[in-house]
Amino acid sequence: MLEKIIDGLGVIILSLLIVCFVGIIVALSTM
Repeated sequence: MLEKIIDGLGVIILSLLIVCFVGIIVALSTM
């Protein structure tokens, strides 16, 4: 049970990092 929760958090954190990374690239390319 705990492992599933940890896996879910890992996926959420990874997707947030990807979104932030893409956002930074877009912001830099539009500046």
